[in-house]
Amino acid sequence: MSKTKTDINKNLENIFTEEINNFIERTPASKDLAQQATATMPGGVPTGVSALDPYPIVIDHGLGSKIVDIDRNEYIDYANGFGTSVFGHANPVI
Repeated sequence: MSKTKTDINKNLENIFTEEINNFIERTPASKDLAQQATATMPGGVPTGVSALDPYPIVIDHGLGSKIVDIDRNEYIDYANGFGTSVFGHANPVI
């Protein structure tokens, strides 16, 4: 029996909710700092591209293609920080 569109949408909604909850659980320091930043910047970020829901992560540092937030979670920087797309973050040659 195939799933209905309603079943699929409900499944996707459950997955999305679980991922948001996981994000909130692993990024408490980013949440706090992002909330503080909303006092001086719309959405707590200097550019609209960085505005994420439920809040943006706050980057501590990057190296090569990786970035690490202030909660010590490591991410692959698919956007390459706009200016680092050719050389990577913290390239020792530059």
